[in-house]
Amino acid sequence: MKAGVLTESIALGSANLESLTAASPRSVFRIGSLTKQITGALLLKLQTEKKLSLTDPAAKYLPFLSRHAACTIKELAQHTAGIHEDQDPPLLSGEITQYRLAQALAEQKQFFDFPPGSAWLYSNANYILLGAIIESVTKQTLGQAVEKYLTGKLALAATGYDDLGQVLIGRAAGYSQTASEKEPFRNAAWIDVAQSGAAGAMRSTAAELVTLAQALLFGTLLTSTERAEFLEPSRLRNGKPASSNRFSEQDRAMGDAQYGLGIHLDHTSTRDKSLIVHHTGFIAGFSAYMATHMGSQTTVACLCNVDVNPKLPFRDIRRAVFRSVLLPPNP
Repeated sequence: MKAGVLTESIALGSANLESLTAASPRSVFRIGSLTKQITGALLLKLQTEKKLSLTDPAAKYLPFLSRHAACTIKELAQHTAGIHEDQDPPLLSGEITQYRLAQALAEQKQFFDFPPGSAWLYSNANYILLGAIIESVTKQTLGQAVEKYLTGKLALAATGYDDLGQVLIGRAAGYSQTASEKEPFRNAAWIDVAQSGAAGAMRSTAAELVTLAQALLFGTLLTSTERAEFLEPSRLRNGKPASSNRFSEQDRAMGDAQYGLGIHLDHTSTRDKSLIVHHTGFIAGFSAYMATHMGSQTTVACLCNVDVNPKLPFRDIRRAVFRSVLLPPNP
């Protein structure tokens, strides 16, 4: 989509291998961590309505956090809060609410990887806490809040929080690759997607995603003040850019790229240092990528119904769409 006009829509492969259903532009995929930018935008709308402030301590809305060191809502959203992501989190039974998920997270043996505001580390746990805050201040589910403030204003019928119990027209099935030529794919392992909450539980179509991105970045869905904060690079409490202290050695490859409210901010990949806003998303049988070059108002989204793997086309698609502005690839 460029400047609000959908210029290209391509569907390849299968939405469901068992029913032999071909993928189409109407196919609905889980979007994983692309959910985070929607969470960030929702926080801004709630701040404008004075239901919260991004500078508020998270414990103001989640009292069970008061026994831990204080971190702010913005630090959670920008991954500088230091909340540890347990790789084997407890699975809740019964009705899943974001508040219950946050309470369980607060009980994990290691709550922080580093003191809040002192470093940067991507952690889904940050957004589980944000989901609980959103539900606490709105008195609505995440799905209801997103529809009220964002997707409902754009009539995005396929974009919302996934519900496996719902009969959904166009739902793509998710798969995992194998090393077998005889059986190259298997159905992805089942997960309760609700437990991914504000970190990664949403679904959409590619066309609706680019529509939403353009509305957030160039339209009237956010005010100019909200958009400026949406795109504001994260900083540590000492005032330095968050990129100045990556907690994980693996993240040093990100260089000077920054992080806003649920979005990566990349000035380092373009010839003229113009901004590309992007994010990936991976969740049980699905992989997603969306990027916007701000200067040309061009957005591309790619949704795949297979787990993360080296053959995903995201890098090639990014190169094809943004070729005119990107630095040449490394030799």
